[in-house]
Amino acid sequence: MSGSLLYRTESVASKDVDLDARTATFSWASSTPVRRWFGNEILDIKPSSIRAERLTAGLVPFLLGHKTDDQIGVVEKHWHSGGKVYGTAKFSKSQRAQEILEDMSQGVRRGISVGYKTFKMKKVRTANPTDPDDVDDFLVTDFEPLEISSVSVAADPRVGIGRADGNYDLRGVEITDKDGEPLC
Repeated sequence: MSGSLLYRTESVASKDVDLDARTATFSWASSTPVRRWFGNEILDIKPSSIRAERLTAGLVPFLLGHKTDDQIGVVEKHWHSGGKVYGTAKFSKSQRAQEILEDMSQGVRRGISVGYKTFKMKKVRTANPTDPDDVDDFLVTDFEPLEISSVSVAADPRVGIGRADGNYDLRGVEITDKDGEPLC
């Protein structure tokens, strides 16, 4: 069994929406550290760290608000560029999908969030024990995107990577130190 589903949030610009083609292009992952309860989580976004079989096969749904019963499209392609992972979603012709696409094209709805499962991570930096605000850094070296969503509220509205709140279950996640030795 692997860890629980996590989310990271990005934003989409209205210029990246094509109403005629019913598509939107956006970044959905970077290596920006995200503060979790156990420390900083950093995604290794190299292709070798991402289980991309679903993405490559066009099987990653584009959802509304991470609701698995509210699919408004599908992620048709993905690629790496400039330290981020990007994707293009094709929207369905349903009324709901059309409304969301229109809101995105007008710059009203900008949040993009990825739901992913973590399989392996390693501790790459130990917190300074004399600094109570410092935390350990963990690099996620094996993860799988399961869905990408249009979201209205991002926990971190900065340009670039943000995060959504949620518990992170580490059961089943292989965690090692920087030398590859198991931590638990």
